[in-house]
Amino acid sequence: MIYFSSSKDRSNVSFPRKRESIILQTWIPAFAGMTIFFFLALPAYAKDEAGIVKEPEELYNEGVGLYRERQYPKAADSFSNALVTKEPDLEAKANYNIANSKYKEAKALGPGKEGTAIRLYKEALDYYKRSMELDQADEDAKFNYEFVQKELKSLEAKQQKKEQQQQQKQEQKQDKQQGGQQNQQQQQQDQQQGQQSQAEKQQQEQERGQAQEEKQKQDQDAQDQKSREREEQKAKDQEKKDQAGQGAGAGKDEEEEGEAVEPQEGEAGGMSRQEAQILLDAYGQQEEGTLKLRKRKTEPDVLKDW
Repeated sequence: MIYFSSSKDRSNVSFPRKRESIILQTWIPAFAGMTIFFFLALPAYAKDEAGIVKEPEELYNEGVGLYRERQYPKAADSFSNALVTKEPDLEAKANYNIANSKYKEAKALGPGKEGTAIRLYKEALDYYKRSMELDQADEDAKFNYEFVQKELKSLEAKQQKKEQQQQQKQEQKQDKQQGGQQNQQQQQQDQQQGQQSQAEKQQQEQERGQAQEEKQKQDQDAQDQKSREREEQKAKDQEKKDQAGQGAGAGKDEEEEGEAVEPQEGEAGGMSRQEAQILLDAYGQQEEGTLKLRKRKTEPDVLKDW
């Protein structure tokens, strides 16, 4: 709370409206005096919110009433209008109570209005400082100045901490969003890779199936080729067998014909049975000699045993 000296309560100070009495001796001096007073006093008057011209003391007293009603913004405006006074004491008190009104307005603000409160605290310090310049012996202004200065530092520290927390939350939110996006991208990549792997697997299976079909076809062709070769070989063997059978039959027929047809004796260019037998015996002896000779040539020589 704002400290107020018990001997000098600034918010309860009410300046009576001053009235000047002028004794006129004659009409002309009175008129001249009123004219001079009007022009000299004109700067000390001001207008309220309704535009009515009022004296600084009256405006100050209105500010005191508004302050007591806790209408601090309006009270500060009334005290500010009273600053047109030419009296340093009234000006110092007006600055002092403007500062009080600013501080009270800041304290009445709810949560989330820290920025506005800081601005009002700074404005209050400026008015306290101006009040001390006008009245250097004013201990209340000095005390309140130091008090509000501490309040300002504390509030600024809280505001800075709050901003840092908000910034951290914002960064965490952004990191979370980025992480979510990265996870989504990773899932999409994994899905694409899975689809690609599935496609490759299907292609490999298709190629494997084609290779198996090709191999089966080659094996079948090879078996068919072997079957054809066996059939061809079988046909050749049968043909050879048939040819051999035909040759044997032809030879037998010729032998039978030779035995059946014998040349008759006395036929021209023919041979008798006796002559044929003699030739056969001679041919047999010659063959026997030849066989003995061949046998001797094929037998190994016996080495002499010493």
